[in-house]
This record gives sequence, C-alpha cells and structure tokens, in this order.
Amino acid sequence: MWHNSFGSKFKISIWGASHTPEMGLRIEGVPVGIALSEDDFEADLSRRRASAKGTTARHEKDIPTIVAGVADGVTTGEPVEIVFHNGDTRSSDYSQFEAHNRPSHVDFTARAKYGADVDLRGSGQFSGRMTLLLVAAGVVAKRIVGGVDYTTSIVEIGGSRNEAEFSDIIASAMADGDSVGGVVECRAKGVGVGLGEPFFDSAESVIAHLMFSVPAVKGVEFGSGFEGVRLRGSQRNDRFI
Repeated sequence: MWHNSFGSKFKISIWGASHTPEMGLRIEGVPVGIALSEDDFEADLSRRRASAKGTTARHEKDIPTIVAGVADGVTTGEPVEIVFHNGDTRSSDYSQFEAHNRPSHVDFTARAKYGADVDLRGSGQFSGRMTLLLVAAGVVAKRIVGGVDYTTSIVEIGGSRNEAEFSDIIASAMADGDSVGGVVECRAKGVGVGLGEPFFDSAESVIAHLMFSVPAVKGVEFGSGFEGVRLRGSQRNDRFI
C-alpha cells in the first residue's frame, strides 16, 4: 500500500506516476478567500521545465487544471485538487529494464518492496517527474503565507563553484556519456521568528524531510552546513549586535 501524503495543517497528497495519463495532488488546509488561478502556476512551473543543456530530453506542457477547491478565482476552503496530463511518455524505452535493474536507480529496491509488477516506466512514482506536484503545492503555499521572498540559484556543478565553468563541465560530461551533480542554494527572506515546533517538527526538520523527498537529493545544509564543522565555534558563532 502506498502512503503519499505529507503535513497536517497544510496537507498534500499526490497520485499518479511518471508515465500514467494523469497525475495530481490534493491540498487540505487551504483557507477560504485566497486568490488562485491556473495562471498563478506558470512562473514556477516554467522554471522547472527542462530547457538547459544536460537536463532531461522529456518535454511536457505542464498545464495545471484546478478541479476542486476554487470558485470564481478564489479558494472555497475545501481541499484544492490540481491535475496535470502527461504527454511526452515513451514507455517502450524502459522495456529493457524489466529483467535488468538499472544501477543507481530505484528498480531493485522498488521490486523488492512492492513486487515485480510495480510500475517503473520512467521510474514511476520514484521519478523526478513527481517534483512537478511539489512545485504546484509550493505555489499554493506561497500564496497563503505571503510576505516572504524566495530565491534559488545553482552554486556548484561538478565540484566547481565558478559559474563561468558550469557550461564546460556539463558539456564535457555529456561528451563522455556521463553526468554531474550540483548544489542548489535556496533562501527565504522575511520568515518570522520561532517557526516550527520544539523538537521533531522544527523548521529545519520539516524542511529537510521535504527536501529529501526530491529524488536524487543526497544532502541538505542549513547555514554554514557541513563546512561549519571544519571551523572552531568562535568562527561560526551567531553574535547579537
């Protein structure tokens, strides 16, 4: 049995998979009277779409359809449900992996847990395709919270933090039939003091949980992160001035 829900006050449940005809999400806890339309999703969804060299060759329109929870452009207080259609699917490309597990993929673990008939076309529910639903949930969440500015940037690719080298590093890996990883920095400005609960649901705990839900994420840092452990306490102390 699948369990694909997260949260309590703002609860998201996702369904569908990489190569199913449709995929979608249900969001509970959205207050009444929040302005929301399909157009509000475009800015964030366009940033997620594959376009840069080295990203997936799959191209989807990613057009959201709000099927519940919104009337006349504002939320009704009922759960908001959003559906996306999958179009650029080539399931036959994955037929060779029915008898051979891909290295560094979920194939072996998924079949051991859910059985041989688990849907792994395009990696199924374990695909990066599922992040489309997380982005859509984020759009709704940002409209509820308000007053917070969000910025993201790629700060490292292939071990280099020199942005001028990024394109060459990616091109070199592609020429070798290989790939490289990277580091993305996310900043939120305007977050109030005391966000989160004392222990298991601290802000960092919940954020880390969600970040590790993104396929391929293998490390999450806050502040100076792993680099901070190489410094003395006096060098990374937060002083009040």
